[in-house]
Amino acid sequence: MEVYTVTVATGTSEYSGTNNYIFLTLVGEIGESERTLLDNPGLDFCRGAVDQYRVTSKEPLGSLLLVRLEKEKYFVEDNWFCRYVTVEPPGEKRVLTFPCYRWLIGNARVEIREGTGEPW
Repeated sequence: MEVYTVTVATGTSEYSGTNNYIFLTLVGEIGESERTLLDNPGLDFCRGAVDQYRVTSKEPLGSLLLVRLEKEKYFVEDNWFCRYVTVEPPGEKRVLTFPCYRWLIGNARVEIREGTGEPW
């Protein structure tokens, strides 16, 4: 079992946070992790929050190609602004950064490639 440490940062502007479900899938050269509900005890994805999660995969994924984020309505539909996602692969000291800097509106899905980026 492969365990990846994933950090997700929510925007700092007013109304950036969400109470909706957020799912994450890691996509690598040789496989994908399972679609994982990101849910820690307490409030996740509040305005300005930087939350950390463990995402597992039964098999190694190879070099990570992208991160897939999905937002689904929970009770009341609200939008969410994701700043970035970072991933620390198992057994490695490096951290991969996947800049997002966009709103996820409605039931949304976005795929983010690794890179460096700043909001415009």
